[in-house]
Amino acid sequence: MASFHFLKAYRGYTIYNMKPGQKSGFTLVELMVIIAIIAILASIVLTSLATARTKSQDSAAKSEISQERGLAELQYDTTANYDFICNPGTDTYKLFVAAIENGSRTPGSAYCLSSSLNYLILGVGGVLISQSKLPTPGKWAIGLQLKGGTYFCTDYTGIILGTSTLTISPTDLNCD
Repeated sequence: MASFHFLKAYRGYTIYNMKPGQKSGFTLVELMVIIAIIAILASIVLTSLATARTKSQDSAAKSEISQERGLAELQYDTTANYDFICNPGTDTYKLFVAAIENGSRTPGSAYCLSSSLNYLILGVGGVLISQSKLPTPGKWAIGLQLKGGTYFCTDYTGIILGTSTLTISPTDLNCD
């Protein structure tokens, strides 16, 4: 145990100093304990930041998919059909691509199903692949997997739904 001697008293505080010639500082064990505590705190903070980032990306993707309904109706008012909602260059397509950027980007995890003969599915490497299907006049659906693992979908009936599986397909354009 180190011995100290009185150095100065100022406004009620007493300051002590070690005797001259005594070594001061932290031992190796004390430094290791401090480093371990800092590492544990850093891992907790980084984990919570990663969770918050995933939740914010899921929220952005949900918002973009939810906006698809209004854009599809605007397109219907202009063209009297839903044939072009998945066509590149349309606002619905751009919003779908933005939602994919915030989604899981797993191949097969995102669909854009228009009422025409074609639909888009997310392929390997994040590429949207156009596939053929039977026409579904007046029907459309858009859905994707979120980074949190759940799926989010909207369709021609006005349903906007989060589910544990992707409920839409080229033959079933209902989110329910």
